[in-house]
Amino acid sequence: MSTETNPIIGTYQVCGTLGDTKLKGAPIMHFNLLVTPSTHSVTGVVHITQAIAPPNGNITVQVTGKIFGAGITPVTQLVSLQGTYGQGFPPSMVIVLEHFTAHMAINNAWEGSGGFEYGNGAHHIENVPVKKGDCGK
Repeated sequence: MSTETNPIIGTYQVCGTLGDTKLKGAPIMHFNLLVTPSTHSVTGVVHITQAIAPPNGNITVQVTGKIFGAGITPVTQLVSLQGTYGQGFPPSMVIVLEHFTAHMAINNAWEGSGGFEYGNGAHHIENVPVKKGDCGK
């Protein structure tokens, strides 16, 4: 699958980060998404990393979402993501279902700002940069 397709037609892959990567220890959301603008759909995986004690320092979430044109510049697209993940808590390792949401206001190069929330609302990060990455090439 090509990662460089017309964003209006077909499906394309996009990777990047949402978070303040210059702030040591800050929570960072890494995303790897498949985007189909014609159906306004987004699906993929986000990985949240933060320099804190387990279990919240390394979380992976399967996500679905929506993408729409914003109609204003410099923001050209609005993206929303949501998903759930299981979180284990020692010593009993009871698994609790946690919720994740994210939103991004971006340009056509997938740069802009946004925020995300996880841990059933316990962690809320807002007004942080979105930066496109290279999907591991």
